[in-house]
Amino acid sequence: MRGVANVDLTPELVVALGRAAARVLGPGPFLIGRDTRVSGPLLRAALTAGITAEGDDIVDLGLRERQVVNLTSHFRGETRSARRFVVVPYDIPRGCACTYFPEANALVPARQVAHTSNTPASKSVVISVTPARDARPFDPERTP
Repeated sequence: MRGVANVDLTPELVVALGRAAARVLGPGPFLIGRDTRVSGPLLRAALTAGITAEGDDIVDLGLRERQVVNLTSHFRGETRSARRFVVVPYDIPRGCACTYFPEANALVPARQVAHTSNTPASKSVVISVTPARDARPFDPERTP
């Protein structure tokens, strides 16, 4: 890419270029090089955000769109599980996942609480994702 950072190469444009690259070139890995200019980290972050927004993180985990998975939370040696969630690519930071509540309430350990309110802290729950053993594919027309 060539241009003036934040003028010709805005973060929004570079995110769009990353998304386009992931769509056209397919799943990574992608190697991103940069020079030593001050704008390098900004442009690298924007390009990485665009690439990962297209599901490259999902591919790295060995998962695929619409795959049925189980989620397991980990807190102070305690594990909790929620079964049969569906993988959906979503524009969130690499290494993160999101889900709906109350469906994922089972993942929130009762002992993990906010410091001042003492209520269960569900904004940050460490999880692992594994393919569901039950081989039934996701059927959007059927409720569990």
